[in-house]
Amino acid sequence: MNKSKRTPPADVMGLGYLFNGVAIRWQKLMNDALTDLELSTVQLSLMWGISELTSAEPEPLTQTRLASFVYADVMLTSKTLRSLEERGLVDRQPHPHDTRARSLVLTKEGASLLKRAQKVVGKIDQDFFEAVPAKDRLRKSLLATLEQ
Repeated sequence: MNKSKRTPPADVMGLGYLFNGVAIRWQKLMNDALTDLELSTVQLSLMWGISELTSAEPEPLTQTRLASFVYADVMLTSKTLRSLEERGLVDRQPHPHDTRARSLVLTKEGASLLKRAQKVVGKIDQDFFEAVPAKDRLRKSLLATLEQ
């Protein structure tokens, strides 16, 4: 075994380091799976956030609210939304109460692509985390901690 490629134990680098490694591997699998749909994990995350927030909240959705919801940088969110708008997947309309803000909605094409992408990433996610059974206490505890 090549020791230079071995992941340092949590007691040396910390648990956060190990979580970061898992996140990087997971994100690479997701991005690879989304290539055929011409989406990145960031784009998918924003589209999912728009879908979730516009179906759950009566107020028009702003970029700032979306960025906060999906834990994204506001500037990256703005840039990514422009690219999604250019592809006809997201519509940014004038906000009814704030002339500086834009209201976000998925287009029909965006909603359709989101459904297809969710099927793809759902399978990848299930396979990636199959070592932690869905009914397992560890999985439930980990999810509760990460959702805080």
